[in-house]
Amino acid sequence: MSLQVIIGFDNSASMQASYGNTTRIGTAKELAGPVIAKACQIDPDGPDVYSFGGKTTYLGNVTASEAANKLNSLDASEYSTKLGNFLTEGFTKAREINATGDNALLLIFTDGAASDKDLVKSEIINMASTMAVDGQCALEIVYFGDEAANYLKELDDDLQGQGAKFDIVDATSIEEALTLDVEALLDKAFND
Repeated sequence: MSLQVIIGFDNSASMQASYGNTTRIGTAKELAGPVIAKACQIDPDGPDVYSFGGKTTYLGNVTASEAANKLNSLDASEYSTKLGNFLTEGFTKAREINATGDNALLLIFTDGAASDKDLVKSEIINMASTMAVDGQCALEIVYFGDEAANYLKELDDDLQGQGAKFDIVDATSIEEALTLDVEALLDKAFND
């Protein structure tokens, strides 16, 4: 059994906000580079990469050598954060991965509460409910700023009380994520 990684980048306009010496999306790209390199060691065809804002765009499987070009093509210009739409596609892919006997990790970089909050909740609960065992799929949300912290905390801690079979969500601030090595970040999704 191996792990396959699916990465989602929020490309809403708020991701252009300054963060350190760059922007939020710039920092997300920097952190994603080593994640993609590690994922390529686990999964030879590389992780599946998406962007999401007003629409979800599949950027393909990304190998370590393609990562810089694919990530540089991302811009933050969408006017909503339709995380639920991305999760619909991401969890469909995760179920396909689970059907082959592998585990799936969705790693998301975002800075805001979703525009489609009800869909986000129902997608997570549905995914958790279709899993046979805990650990088949995990969702790690790395977030910028405090705007969505309470909302993401609810997704992290409260969905089992709302019908989810397993707790599959972990929310990590970008500040904490930057202190972790790649393996620790990936493990955190399954073990926190």
